[in-house]
Amino acid sequence: MLAERNIFNGHKSIERPKVINMPFNWEKVNNAYKERGNSPESWISTSKALLVSARVLRDAFENAQLTLPESDNKNENFEILMSTLEPELMLRAFALECLYKAIWLSRGNELYKNGSFKGVDGNKNMI
Repeated sequence: MLAERNIFNGHKSIERPKVINMPFNWEKVNNAYKERGNSPESWISTSKALLVSARVLRDAFENAQLTLPESDNKNENFEILMSTLEPELMLRAFALECLYKAIWLSRGNELYKNGSFKGVDGNKNMI
């Protein structure tokens, strides 16, 4: 039982909370997803957040270049540097994808419809 287990440096854990059965309003959730998912501003905001994260990784990459000791094993240093560069590029690509979606939405299209994400598949004139 959860309440009897000792965790966190010997402190007893708190008892598991009781489950409260509350009605779930799927229509409200679907409307919120549709509103946010079809908003170009939401995709632009997400793109900005991804670019900030990519910048953090770029800073780590640049700092690693300055602080890595000279090593006989150049492959090891290369692997350390690449461990931040590749995710940075991935985040930048995701940011670009979000900006494409924002442009597509600003032209009157929808990404969310009837409670599901339909995406931009099949549309060759996205940009």
